[in-house]
Amino acid sequence: MVVGVWVGNSDNTPMVHSTGITGAAPIWHDFMEKAVAGRPVRDFPVPPGIVKLRIGGKDEFFAEGQLPRKEHNDNPFKACADLSKVKDQELRKWLEQNCPNKGKPQATPTPKP
Repeated sequence: MVVGVWVGNSDNTPMVHSTGITGAAPIWHDFMEKAVAGRPVRDFPVPPGIVKLRIGGKDEFFAEGQLPRKEHNDNPFKACADLSKVKDQELRKWLEQNCPNKGKPQATPTPKP
């Protein structure tokens, strides 16, 4: 099943006091609630090439061979500079394999003033 919802003015004028979250999302939500009512909940299978990593007590998913994004809450990019500070063993093992420096300490560049 594929469901799309579009909310807007037919004359191309901007919507007033309405966004996707306040306009289309409630319609989509209500439709989906009815469409899947009574169906069993199924786990979404993790596609090949996706790595599940437990960070900070929750499961995170990354493309195989790719470092987590810099914006990630636990910022593993900083951990690449010194893996001895990484307490989470699963994260440490993953970083040892995937850091650009392969887990060896490296100098952190000094920011320019």
